[in-house]
Formats: sequence, C-alpha cells, structure tokens
Amino acid sequence: MFSLLTIEDKILLDPSLLSKLPHDSKKRKKSDIEQSKSIKTYSDIVYMKLREKYISKIIIDQGLVVSIKNFKIKSDLIVEIEGVIDIKYECNLIIFCPNEGDILYGTIFDSDKNNVIVDCGLIKVRVPIQQLMEPYYFNKKEKLWFWSYENNNYYYEKGTKCRLKVLGINFKNRKDIAKMINDKMVEENGEDIDEEKIMNSLQREDIMEIYCSMAQEGLGPVQWWE
Repeated sequence: MFSLLTIEDKILLDPSLLSKLPHDSKKRKKSDIEQSKSIKTYSDIVYMKLREKYISKIIIDQGLVVSIKNFKIKSDLIVEIEGVIDIKYECNLIIFCPNEGDILYGTIFDSDKNNVIVDCGLIKVRVPIQQLMEPYYFNKKEKLWFWSYENNNYYYEKGTKCRLKVLGINFKNRKDIAKMINDKMVEENGEDIDEEKIMNSLQREDIMEIYCSMAQEGLGPVQWWE
C-alpha cells in the first residue's frame, strides 16, 4: 500500500529565498524572524521547495506522494543569465498506492447514480454500484443506495464509517490530463490562466481513480457487522 520511490530531477531556486537564512536578528523585522523559524540551512530551503513540488501530488503510474523520506543535493549551479540556482537532486518519496485486494477504511462522502464515493482521508475512492451488497436499490427521495436483506433496508448513509476492498487503480495518462487542463482553460476563457495552477487544482481522484468493493460480508458500513 505504501512504497518508496527514488527520483532524480532538478529544481530552479530563486536566490532571493536565501534571504530567509538566519542572520543578525537585530537587523530583522519580527515578522521576518517568525516566518523563517523553520529555515536554518540551505538544505531547509531546498527541502521546502521539494515539499511544494511533491507532497500531496500524484506521480503518474506511481501514486500519491505523502512524505519525503530523505534527499541529497547532487550539484548546484548559478545560472547567470536567468539569475537562478539550478539544483540537481535525488530524493526518496513515500508513495501511497494500494494494491488489488488491500483493505481501506473511510467515510461515505456522497452517492450518485453509478457510485458510492468514500473519503479515505488521503484520497476519495469510488465504489461502483455493482460492487454493493445485493440486492441493492436507490432511494430517490433520500438519494441514497441501500441493501435490502430479510425485510430490512441497510443504507449507505453519508458520514458512515466503512471498510472497502481495492479492486484496481486507473491513472489518467498525460494526454487525458492535458485535455482536462485545456478544458479548464477554455472554461476560464483563457484569461490569466496558469497551467501549473490548474494542474494543482485538479482533484487527486481525477488523476488516480481507485475502485473498491463493498460486496461481501464484513465490507461496507462497519456498524452493520458489529
């Protein structure tokens, strides 16, 4: 469910960030000191930039980055023309990517005509209605799915804690993601649109779709089986 991924890449660092490194506090504003309390070394600044780049982001075909275990600066070079520091690094990322058959826990977030959507904290997952306990029905008034068993109706209510089994994961490819970004730009009329900002605004589950089942005893709302 969790794995370690090693990445070698580079980032461009604005030299102005070096002003956040500690120096004579008598010459600094109190607000500046408070803002940079956690920044003590050059490596801290690099770590901050790596967190911005990776944490809570999806790496296609790998999974969701939840933490940076460690990193190493392999080289850094000041690019005089652009006025930036070109930093090459290697880092180990802790990735969340459940395997088929893994058990997840979450809270029912919503339902639609095709799925029950469960919030697992790190990401929302889909449970296709075909993967609910049978026979299942939809209450149009309440907009909730339910399982009918021995003359009782057991609802998949919002806010209910539940247990799920992973069926599989579908990663959107770069072409699909590019189309989503383009559609968003068209929707926003293309005015002052930052492509990277749109990419970051996409929901995790838009890029990494996890499909689960609640179609066997012990799965679904935990309270059913207590």
